[in-house]
Amino acid sequence: ISELGEVNTDIKIKDDMVSYIDTDSVFIMLGHFLDQVLTNEDWKEIDEEKIIEIILEVSAIVEKYVNDC
Repeated sequence: ISELGEVNTDIKIKDDMVSYIDTDSVFIMLGHFLDQVLTNEDWKEIDEEKIIEIILEVSAIVEKYVNDC
């Protein structure tokens, strides 16, 4: 994540957890998380298709980890 932009460590996320119910929830919550914590303008300027690609890659890693446990 640090390669995608500067991380905002001061943000107060009400619930600091992700409920992994299905792949859609991982995808949605990961996108929400990245939008909140990456403050670098470079992140905000990445085209939406590339952001979706990044989120899908990270979601697949999380899904594989959960399935392997």
